[in-house]
This record gives sequence, C-alpha cells and structure tokens, in this order.
Amino acid sequence: MSDTSSPPGRPRPPAAGYGSVQQPSAQQPSAQQSAPPRVTPTVPSPPPPSVPPPSGGPRPTPLWRTLLYILVPIVGLGLLVAAFVFALSGRSGPVDLRADLAAGTSLSVQVPNAAVSLEPSADDQVHVRMTGSFFGNQPTLSATTTGGVTEVRGGCRPQIFSRCAITVAVQLPRSLPVTVTGQNGRITASALTGRVTLTTTNGAIDTDGTVGRVALQTTNGDIRVSGATSKIVEAGTTNGSVTLEFADAPDSVDASSTNGSVTVRVPVDGVDYLVNARTTNGSVNTDSVPSDSTSRRSITAETTNGAVTVEALD
Repeated sequence: MSDTSSPPGRPRPPAAGYGSVQQPSAQQPSAQQSAPPRVTPTVPSPPPPSVPPPSGGPRPTPLWRTLLYILVPIVGLGLLVAAFVFALSGRSGPVDLRADLAAGTSLSVQVPNAAVSLEPSADDQVHVRMTGSFFGNQPTLSATTTGGVTEVRGGCRPQIFSRCAITVAVQLPRSLPVTVTGQNGRITASALTGRVTLTTTNGAIDTDGTVGRVALQTTNGDIRVSGATSKIVEAGTTNGSVTLEFADAPDSVDASSTNGSVTVRVPVDGVDYLVNARTTNGSVNTDSVPSDSTSRRSITAETTNGAVTVEALD
C-alpha cells in the first residue's frame, strides 16, 4: 500500500470539494478581474455652413417681391386704360354735318385735324359739309357771318384715345377771298378767282386754276400749284417739295423749301424774267429761262437741300 502522505515539512493540500480553492487558469481571467473598458471612436461633427459676413448694405429683395412691385402698377394701368376705352367705345360712329348760309365779304375756315377742300358754289352761297368718322370726342361744326366775315369752325377736340378722320368740303362764291388755317390735314382749292391764303402744319397743299393772289404755307408737306393764272404766288414749305406751274406769265413768284426740291414752270413766249435760283446742297437748272436783270417779272426759287429748276412750260 503506497504511502500517499506528503513529504515531510510540506503541508498537504486539502481535498477538492472540501473547502479547497482552485487556482484560476491562465487562459480564464478571474471573475473578480474587471473587463477592460470599451473605447468608442469619436467622429468629428461636420462644420456648420459658412455664412457670408454682412456687407453692411440692405438685404437683397426677393425676386417675387420685385416682380410684384413691377406687375401691380402695370396691371392697374392696364385696367384703367381698358375701362377708359370701354367708356369711349359707346361714342363712335359716322359724321355727316352740314351748314348753309349767305356769304360775307370774306371767308375764314379753321378746322384742325381735318382735310379741307374748296370749290366754287353754284348759287354764290356758302355751303359746308363735314363727313367722316369719329371715336371718342364727337366733332362739331359751326358757320356764322359776323361783321361781313363768314367763319367756319369745328373739328374734333384733341383727347387721348380719341380719333377723328374727317373732311370738310366748302363751296363758296368763286371770287370770295378765302383764308384756311388747318392742322394735320391736306388742303385743296380749285377754280377760285379771289385771293387764296392756305396754311397748315402737317399736310400737303394743292391748288388748281387760281386767278387771284395766292399764298401757301406748310411745315411738313408738298405744295403743288397747277394751271395758275395768278399774278402773284408765294409758296413755302419746310420739309417737302414745291412745284408751281403757270398757264399765264406771273409777275412775282417766290417758291422756297428747306428740305426738298423746288420747280417753277412758266410761259416764255414774248416774256422774260429776273430769275434768282439757288440751293446749298443740290443742283440748279435755269437754262430754258434765262435771267433778264431789267425784267419787271421776277422768279425766286430756293432751297437748302434739294434741286432747283426754273424751266419753260411746254
């Protein structure tokens, strides 16, 4: 029987299960030993969005507000215009006005914004007829004789969105002196033997077969005289051509323009003329009507920009 006793001098370990304590294995840590702390990696937070530093001026206005500032006045103005045009739409239509009266010793016609025509009457009375159309302001016509002067007045009163297209036809005694002051319209006169004075600002002037003294003036428009037997004719325009044609030799002719050609045609058989023709920018032709410095008949034709021609009537 073997001896299980411990060597002398060494204490015998207690048997397992009877209060003995087992030593922990090197591979298994002791329960009393705390586990190492878990380390969570730190992720840096993204930087806040950069804000531009204040410039010191006012903040920009949003686009929608800018458009609102622009569109609201435009829409309001459009509605106002539409309402105004709608109100005028009920005031439009054709024009046919007449006036008849005895003639005085002279005739004066003042009808702006209209074409005016003059011709002899069959009964030596004055007859006026206004025709055309209007939108907005309705045209008026009046004819009176006071102190020997027969006056014709009327036309359309200027107003925004108002429009008139009218013609005033005047019949008068053939020999009655007549003065027409127009504006923005053509003036024509035919077969009148009395003195004729026609003035307009924007429109052409045409006469045919005049006998008495003639004075014609316009700003923007051509002037044409044909078949005249008048002894004295004055015709001037600023922007337009001047063409004067005489059936009989005149005593005095004065034709001028600023921007436009000037042409004078006269009979030359048995007559001569003192001719003064000049231009600044253009040609001058007086070959068929040589100038005679001793003549009592004179022709002055001049312009600034355009040709000047004084020629014999064919």
